[in-house]
Amino acid sequence: MIYAKTDTFVEAEVNDEILVMNVETGLCSAIAGSARAIWQAVDGKRGVEEIRTMLGGRYDVSPETCAEEVTAFLQELEHAKLLVRV
Repeated sequence: MIYAKTDTFVEAEVNDEILVMNVETGLCSAIAGSARAIWQAVDGKRGVEEIRTMLGGRYDVSPETCAEEVTAFLQELEHAKLLVRV
């Protein structure tokens, strides 16, 4: 599965966080740490598995935990209408 960012958000980098706001819903999110790495990896071309592999090599976490957390965060972003499935 591949996700792409919608065109209905604005973002700003503040210190170590990315602040993202859906301009249609007004929902704001502060994204930091591994969540920031996931957000930055979403490009409409990389599949979920590639993102999981990329993050698994960067953080000291089991493959199962990485897969669960990446999937959950991507679904959260989709629910917030910041991502769509391609």
